[in-house]
Amino acid sequence: MNKDVALSPRELEVLVLVARGFVSQRIARRLGIGIKSVCTHVEHIRKKLGVHTRAQAISVALKRNLLPSTPTTTATTSEPKLTLREKEVLTLAGHGLTARRTAEHLGISLFTVRCHREHIRAKLGVFTIAQAIAKMQTPLFTD
Repeated sequence: MNKDVALSPRELEVLVLVARGFVSQRIARRLGIGIKSVCTHVEHIRKKLGVHTRAQAISVALKRNLLPSTPTTTATTSEPKLTLREKEVLTLAGHGLTARRTAEHLGISLFTVRCHREHIRAKLGVFTIAQAIAKMQTPLFTD
């Protein structure tokens, strides 16, 4: 992965909206561009960051300070209480593992992984795992 990656201003706009949980259609409407253009921008972002998923892109972009820390959706003053297993599931998602691959890696069922992901989203007050990753990497939630 190239650590000195330069995203275009439009790619940064798209990445910020992805981190906020927007789907491609909503990003397209928000930016006044076509859905195919959004998909192209996302693909360029992923290639430039050397990742395979949107969740990984957000994780890498935050670590490299390419994105501003996302604001929390609620007035939370301490880290939400995720279980050890939920933290494992979220970490693996940040590394790009799908729910199925996470289940295989942890030796648990796909249904269980999906339940953990649902609990993570509920506890963090977010709609997507990508948002959960972004939220957990903000200064409020990191060491």
